[in-house]
Amino acid sequence: MPSQIQVRGTQLIARSALLLRLIANANHQGARLVDLTLHSGLERPTVRRILQGLIEEGLVRQQDSDRRYFLGVFTYELGLAAARGIAMPSIAAASLDRIARETGDTVYLVQRSGPDSVCIDRREGNFPVKVLTIDVGARRPLGAAAGGLALLAGLPASERQAILADNRSQMDAYEKLYGRSMEAAVADTLRRGYALMPTNVLPYVSGVAVTVPTRTGTPHTALAVSALANRIMDDERYTRIAAILRDEAAAVAALL
Repeated sequence: MPSQIQVRGTQLIARSALLLRLIANANHQGARLVDLTLHSGLERPTVRRILQGLIEEGLVRQQDSDRRYFLGVFTYELGLAAARGIAMPSIAAASLDRIARETGDTVYLVQRSGPDSVCIDRREGNFPVKVLTIDVGARRPLGAAAGGLALLAGLPASERQAILADNRSQMDAYEKLYGRSMEAAVADTLRRGYALMPTNVLPYVSGVAVTVPTRTGTPHTALAVSALANRIMDDERYTRIAAILRDEAAAVAALL
């Protein structure tokens, strides 16, 4: 039976990882203490104490001007070390290039990370107006963008429901933008066979995504295209882009 110290240690690791994920989700503008407390479900003094420890280790930094929290330099260094053993961007590189060339729009390679999706690579097409909605390294709750929605829809129902429950406090805002529940968005994705990002999430922008097939049937990676809505906002264009993505997703899967 685990000792009380072991249980506390494991709990601290889980709570620290949760706060790091939440900060990563908000790293562009910084995370406020009030939001970290709300979304983590932890008590404010507990959040403060863990953040202080993460700051001391270089995993988190706090901006003096507005007291917001950002990922620290050590997380960047860890990412550099981890990237050497992660081959997916190089495996998918040729497919990303072909999709960008064929569609003329921005292509994203998205990977699942627990309850989130992370953009791990990106290509820009030759259309003059670029839609750069997500930076490489950006993290979003699963379902909050086209690639993440495709990944979420591909999970077993029980796992999908658990993730939506874990991300509930973050997903409320996204559901208001969608104008529908995440369950409805998943059902639409399963019906279509691809994820569709509606234009009311980001004005004048639309997105399409499919998952890369796996031997187990549970997806880990997705390919997505984002473009000005007036370029792709009809079923014929959606279907054409989805077909391009499926062909390239199969090509990537064959290399795994």
